[in-house]
Amino acid sequence: MRTFGILTFLLVLCIMINPVHGAVPLEKVKISESGLVNRIGNPIGTNVNVNQQVLISSKITNMQADDQDFIYIVQIKNENGGVVKIGWITGKLTKNQNFVPAVSWVPTTQETFTIEIYVWDGLDPKKHKYEALSDAIKFLVTSS
Repeated sequence: MRTFGILTFLLVLCIMINPVHGAVPLEKVKISESGLVNRIGNPIGTNVNVNQQVLISSKITNMQADDQDFIYIVQIKNENGGVVKIGWITGKLTKNQNFVPAVSWVPTTQETFTIEIYVWDGLDPKKHKYEALSDAIKFLVTSS
């Protein structure tokens, strides 16, 4: 559990201080079709029930002529701006490849949450620059 806590802390810190994030439009990886889906991949909108499992999904596309390592990061904040979950998936996209990662989440309170989606080059300091590959995506979800 301690390792998970340290990695989560590092992800939050990188999201908050990454100087590349949001500075200019980024085009290495395209993020599209972001939203909530159920376990079989059907869209479910942005109003969910408390204790309902949902998946936060996006289509990501490598827009480059080379392979690209990536980390797909989902950060969920409550109404007070507190982080309630960070989830991630890592992998490698080949030239022009599409991939649809999804991070599971179960809201446990009635409120409106902010979902933030990031795609970076990875978290291995030996081979990555902690570089954003795309602009972040944000949307609201209400649980009742």
